Amino acid sequence: MASAESLQIDEVVAAVLAAPKYRMIAPSLVRTLAMRELAARRNVKAAIKATKNKLHQIVGAYAEPRIDVAEWVRQLQTHEVPPAQPSRKMRSFRRRWQTRMALILGRRSSAPRSI
Repeated sequence: MASAESLQIDEVVAAVLAAPKYRMIAPSLVRTLAMRELAARRNVKAAIKATKNKLHQIVGAYAEPRIDVAEWVRQLQTHEVPPAQPSRKMRSFRRRWQTRMALILGRRSSAPRSI
């Protein structure tokens, strides 16, 4: 049988990951923060708020809440074979694509390589 503390941690994690802004965050990170905040807070509601606040501080500047992957795939599929010397528009598109894919894959610290 799970302890009351474990149930509270699960409740905080579920509440935080239910928010659209934090759906793409690794559950292990949310769980770690939830454990810390529950130890320091009076109740689950305060721990949820504190966990979201800490996540905003950690990844808020880097995470994009809505990445339209279908639109990016459509754009990739509509582009013809790039010429030997890609246009400035194509290079810009590739940089944006690499940056967003790095965010999706969790490689926030890696800068896109120049093309």
